[in-house]
Amino acid sequence: MPSKVKNNLAQLAKIERYIARFQLLSNIHGRTLTEHNDQLDFTWKQAFEAGSAEAKVSRQAAENAAVDAEYSTKIQQLRLQLSTRESELDHAILETAEAKQKLLDQAKRHQQRVDELKAEIEQKPELIEATLGVTTYSGPIVENWRDSWKWISNWCFGLIVFFATTPIPPEVLAVLPENIRYYVIAFTAFCGFVGRYLNQTKPLPLPPIHIGDADV
Repeated sequence: MPSKVKNNLAQLAKIERYIARFQLLSNIHGRTLTEHNDQLDFTWKQAFEAGSAEAKVSRQAAENAAVDAEYSTKIQQLRLQLSTRESELDHAILETAEAKQKLLDQAKRHQQRVDELKAEIEQKPELIEATLGVTTYSGPIVENWRDSWKWISNWCFGLIVFFATTPIPPEVLAVLPENIRYYVIAFTAFCGFVGRYLNQTKPLPLPPIHIGDADV
């Protein structure tokens, strides 16, 4: 009996050693599995981050390439516009130079003509006659009717009316020649007829002209 118990105890101790070894192996396996999972998680995370970074870099590179292409297109357009503006500016400068040269030539010809006219005036002095501007009047009555009392013809017409309508005393008629009234009226009418052709307008004095006001 004691030997049987002893054998059982030995087997139990052996089983306990197996169990302890199994637990040790189980713990080692658990730690190994945990470390492996951690390594897998770290590797997946690292790969994901690396892939994300690479994708981000690729996307950024694509965006930069698109921006560079757009900038390149804009730069080409700006260069073309600049070239066009430079051509227009050169053309405008050329036209301005030609116009300036024409003005200079015209000024030279004008100055030469002025010098020639001055020389002619100095060689052949002539009397300069100034005339006032003439205006056209189309009213039903003459423009200077206020001065009609000065006209010789109107005075003659008035005398004709006076001689024709004023009664003469018989004593005066007896002294005067026969038909004297008709002769006087006829002579007065003739004077009025002649007076219509006489220029009774006095010329207006011209304003003084100073040397500095002369336009040569």
